[in-house]
Amino acid sequence: MDSNTENSIIKLCYEGKKEIWFDALEIDGEKAWVFANDFNGLFEVDLKTLKTTYLGSIPGEPFLRGSLCYSIVKVENDLVLLPAGAKRVAIYNLLQKAFSFIEMRRQEDSIYGAVAIGRKVYFLVSNAPMIGYVDMDDYSIHYFCEIEKHKMGRPHINGRICFRKGICAVGETVYCVSCDDNEVIQINTKDGRIKFFELDGVEDGLRSIAYDGNIFWITEWGRASLVQWDERYGVQQVFRCKEYRNLVYRSADLICNNDIWIFPTGGDLNDDALVFDPERKIWRTIPELLKFGSRANVKKNPWKQIFPVSVYVDDGIYTYAANTGEFLFVDWTGHVKSGVLMAKMTIQELRTAAVSETGLPVFKEEEMGIVDFLNYLLA
Repeated sequence: MDSNTENSIIKLCYEGKKEIWFDALEIDGEKAWVFANDFNGLFEVDLKTLKTTYLGSIPGEPFLRGSLCYSIVKVENDLVLLPAGAKRVAIYNLLQKAFSFIEMRRQEDSIYGAVAIGRKVYFLVSNAPMIGYVDMDDYSIHYFCEIEKHKMGRPHINGRICFRKGICAVGETVYCVSCDDNEVIQINTKDGRIKFFELDGVEDGLRSIAYDGNIFWITEWGRASLVQWDERYGVQQVFRCKEYRNLVYRSADLICNNDIWIFPTGGDLNDDALVFDPERKIWRTIPELLKFGSRANVKKNPWKQIFPVSVYVDDGIYTYAANTGEFLFVDWTGHVKSGVLMAKMTIQELRTAAVSETGLPVFKEEEMGIVDFLNYLLA
């Protein structure tokens, strides 16, 4: 076993617990599900207590590999785990507590954003100009060839990065934006019709899209800004935050309530989440988030992100400060409730999960304590 594997196991096993750094989050009622970024682990979180339960690891994938899954979508009793670095779509059934799989037609695809309409899960491919969907009725995967053909004929702004998480559903229609041009893509899921809308006055590519019930809001890839877009009349206005004009909100989650909330997700960004009031047309920040999205912590851990995932619920927003290891709830007034999200995995669970990757022997729990186990690794 090499030293890197030893160090990783020691880090995961220390005191039998670990702060989860995650990039995939799904919420339904009082439960949340997250997938760890730096190892192969699916967890369930009780949102009342923040008690975290380890559900398992994706079979057939290395235990110590990171960035396996960036999107989880719940469809009835199934958690659909879209592959970012994994080889297949993994489906975890919450009743049977077991995994099943759908083979990818293109194993090189790295999927970021996804949304469910009925029993179909629509997804965005980051490293190719592709949009597709998973049909949960027959476990099949389909791609929209028309979109690929259209995108291949257009210039690319941001190199090979095609999509991130710029996808939302309005009724039975899917809307997507891409990082490498200035188009909104509309997919009618009833008849499969596709429309492309070019946004005038936007030059840096697009990152996120959200709908407030009347109009769409879109973030630009390289700016702290909001594009107000109407499907019938095009771009209405572009609002840029002057205080943050020199910063790169290169990656952001976008959430609409009465205000428009932008959560930055890259380690090179400013600490603040931005809030835009569309009636008064003014920007503000969320002061309570500053202590969680600390630049000092980013400098110490430059590979970690600030707020990699944010999910809207009725009374506020759940987000995660990756560089401090805290799961946060922000109500609509900007008050932040926090709790350190701990994955209480026993040493036995870790040894069992890691055995295929590391070749470690599996011992009964009473046979080896944490000190003995660490001594074994260092021997």
